[in-house]
Amino acid sequence: MRVIFIGSSEIAIPPLEKILNSSNHNVVGIISQPDKPAGRKQKLSSTALKSFALSKGLSVFTPESISSTNTHDFLTNLVFDIFIVVGYGQFIPNEVINLAKFKAINLHPSLLPHYRGASPIQYSLLNGDKKTGISIIKVTDKMDAGDIILQKEVNIDHQDNFLTLHDKLATIGGDVLIDALNNIENKSVTVKAQDDSKATFTKKILKKDGLINWMDSAENIYNKIRAYNPWPGCYSFLPTGERITIWKASIASNEGSPGLIISDKFIIATGTKSLSILELQISGKKKMDIDSFLNGNKISKNQKMIINKN
Repeated sequence: MRVIFIGSSEIAIPPLEKILNSSNHNVVGIISQPDKPAGRKQKLSSTALKSFALSKGLSVFTPESISSTNTHDFLTNLVFDIFIVVGYGQFIPNEVINLAKFKAINLHPSLLPHYRGASPIQYSLLNGDKKTGISIIKVTDKMDAGDIILQKEVNIDHQDNFLTLHDKLATIGGDVLIDALNNIENKSVTVKAQDDSKATFTKKILKKDGLINWMDSAENIYNKIRAYNPWPGCYSFLPTGERITIWKASIASNEGSPGLIISDKFIIATGTKSLSILELQISGKKKMDIDSFLNGNKISKNQKMIINKN
């Protein structure tokens, strides 16, 4: 089939690459979000998908709005069968969807109807889930609520963080997406309506969400560290007032007052059990493992982490 691929974020790259290299389907157009200011210097930056596509010699159309007249003109000059939407970040209106013979399908990194919305990978880690998956659905005018075309379960390892689980889902997602395209082309699709009564929803992750509440359980904080690596990162404040981001930790059985450092090996008591810090970063410095950190920083037992610092 002739495909218009619509996406922006990094999760869209492996599926696009697999369609280009490992399928009989032909990508005839790519749409992504326009360049936006990023970083401290607010330099214009392309989306991950656009950068990848350009590196492969592909052209990318980047309208401010996919509902614009320019988008309509771009699409009507192409011959295509279906839209594929992966991590795009804009609502696709029906007047665009209806331009394609087979409408539009979306790759969503959860087992829908669970975790509709912008942050399904983070939520699966925050909740300590043992499995998640890929859902290929029809695009409708209701967020992530379209009929399910194909699903595949994916196991979550206890050591997975956002990066590792994201990459796992993106890679497997490419294979599932090609299977869905083949089924659509062969008219062998059996769709399944989502049960809205079982739907759960995610919210956009904010930078402030990374602040650690030491009253929480060690398990919940551990899951939060996994979910927010690499962004926004889980942070707290040393007794000296310095801000640290904790990138890796393990759960320990020690008990104590939440936030209390109960070992000079940097084990911190939580609401239930404790957390042994394994990798961290002082604000403005490089990441380091715990041994490197302790070589240059004194952590004393019975000191207490600052819960919040305004």
